[in-house]
Amino acid sequence: MPQKTKPLNTALIGLGMVADTHVNALARLKGSIHLKGIFARGQAAAHDYAVKAEAICSYPCDVYPSIQAIAEDTELDFVIVATPPNARLEIVKLFTAAKLPMLMEKPIERTTAAALEIVEICEAGDTPLGVVFQHRARVASMKLQQ
Repeated sequence: MPQKTKPLNTALIGLGMVADTHVNALARLKGSIHLKGIFARGQAAAHDYAVKAEAICSYPCDVYPSIQAIAEDTELDFVIVATPPNARLEIVKLFTAAKLPMLMEKPIERTTAAALEIVEICEAGDTPLGVVFQHRARVASMKLQQ
């Protein structure tokens, strides 16, 4: 009988307009990926959003007090970075030092040089970095590709 694999634990950083898209996707992946917690600069907003995330995912969602707390959470398998692009460099440095893989909302940064710096930091730290555009499979996006 095959063994059941444990879901991957993730944290969501940033609660802007794309947060709902990520949380809804994670809810559909229940059993494969578990949203362990969230972080936002405004802790009151983070606590409010955690209630919403719990309702969407049907399980508890923690609120991290800091980015450092996320980096120190040994139960996490990866993080989703959905902050504004110009707020990512220090976050990337911290998670690379912690060897915590990142899935980053596009664009990586505001300039090619800044984006390249982030990629080079991850490569030098041997830390996986993925970039995602959550709406690429929407009908309108598919039509644009044609």
